[in-house]
Amino acid sequence: MSNQDVAFNTRKLVKNLGGVRAVTRSINKFSEDEIITFIGVDKWMRRNSLPLLHLCRLAIIAKQQNHPFDLYDYISVKSKEKEDKND
Repeated sequence: MSNQDVAFNTRKLVKNLGGVRAVTRSINKFSEDEIITFIGVDKWMRRNSLPLLHLCRLAIIAKQQNHPFDLYDYISVKSKEKEDKND
């Protein structure tokens, strides 16, 4: 069992790429067959989660727009307290 929690900071990613509206427009411009709404991007931020396909698209978009993009900048690792095995 792992003693670390790993989290992805979706809010930080969206902010660094220009905010909800900019991310929505960029994704919709990138892929016209699958439309994402502002509400969809907002849900990613509230859940702190986004589909892998959209993460990959955002990485490509960031590179095309010369935005620095390093996945490690959005990952946080926190150590969990070790559980007492005598409980």
